[in-house]
Amino acid sequence: MAEEGKCEISAAGNMTAMKPVVTGSIRYRDKAEWGVMMNVRMNIRMALLSGMLGLMTAGACFADQTIEVVKSEGTLKVGEPDKQAFDAKLKPLTGNRYVFSTGANGRAVVRVGNSGFVVVERNSSLEVDRSSGAANVFRQISGMIYYAMNKVQRSTQKVKIKTTTAVIGVRGTRFVVVEDGARKEIGMRKGEISVTSPRDEYEIHRKQAEDEFAALKKEAADAIAGERKAFEDYRTDTAKEFIEYKRAFTLGKDRMVSFDGNKVTEGALNEKMTRDMESLESFGADWIGTVRD
Repeated sequence: MAEEGKCEISAAGNMTAMKPVVTGSIRYRDKAEWGVMMNVRMNIRMALLSGMLGLMTAGACFADQTIEVVKSEGTLKVGEPDKQAFDAKLKPLTGNRYVFSTGANGRAVVRVGNSGFVVVERNSSLEVDRSSGAANVFRQISGMIYYAMNKVQRSTQKVKIKTTTAVIGVRGTRFVVVEDGARKEIGMRKGEISVTSPRDEYEIHRKQAEDEFAALKKEAADAIAGERKAFEDYRTDTAKEFIEYKRAFTLGKDRMVSFDGNKVTEGALNEKMTRDMESLESFGADWIGTVRD
């Protein structure tokens, strides 16, 4: 590049004067230098804009922790702990902790911020806590709840569900928890959860032989006579029940556990749990379908 006030020789051998470029109060030696600086400025502006957009998006995701009833039928009461319950349809939920309670004819679908949705079955109670800034802590007091939780992203916090028998860690999945008298169960639709004892170790019983063979039968339903003999041979070679002692375990797709004190029995989803799950999924279908899990 020629210096200001000097000349340069073109490819044709002609001498051309280099004219300075003035933009505002800034003086450039020539158009080439002006073009380079314009490109640098544009790149800086684009980088700043991209960063600001990312921060705005992350902030919006984090800030969107709305707790609201999106569908209900029958009796539904909502209230802050130790305060008078009210009709959820008549008051915005602006506090940090709420208890949702349904009657014998009541059901509800509740949006819980970025975490996802819960479906509260009849005669059930659930406390939702967003004191940490995110609606990600749940205490299941009683009854049956269907949880449809979004997959955990960088801008979201892990979900934790507390019951009398377990502390459940969630990263994005769908499952049912039952705390109804003697019936204490967890049934998985998809994904995986961690289950931790709030007290001593669990005594975990896994019905491995029957469950694994049920999968084999499903793949070869036309070989009934051979299946029976294969099952007898399989059961002979496999322990009737696998038992281990652990404070925590994981539970995956299409599996369930039943609690009896510290005794935990794990197996495939049974018919009753499957029916309950399908009923709650049907009631909350419009919202469960939007969950990113």
